[in-house]
Amino acid sequence: MEHFITYKKFNDIALAQELADVLNRHEIPYEINEESTLFNPTFYADETAKDYAVKINANDFIKVNEILKVEESKSIDTAEVDHYLYDFTNEELLDLISKPDEWSQYDNLLAVKILKERGVNVTENF
Repeated sequence: MEHFITYKKFNDIALAQELADVLNRHEIPYEINEESTLFNPTFYADETAKDYAVKINANDFIKVNEILKVEESKSIDTAEVDHYLYDFTNEELLDLISKPDEWSQYDNLLAVKILKERGVNVTENF
């Protein structure tokens, strides 16, 4: 029996399913668990906020990171110039890529692309 640990949490089941679709395409075992959160100010008192944890085997973390990086690299090539990250300063973009756990893979890759377009030398080790 495989022991799964949380790879990423989402507040929308559709987002969790998007990741699950990628995992399915690459034949990576996973499970999605619905989790109630203790407090979410966007919900009324009688509603329960939920998170959806996509869990994978710990041995697959690096492989999944690489798969997602490749998948997102394809989509940043078509990013619109009115994307909100284009309004960030170079310093803000550098701060963003220094905290990859706080931003999506897409945002990290797009930040690197924008910085390179602006002539800022960025290493790929973010």
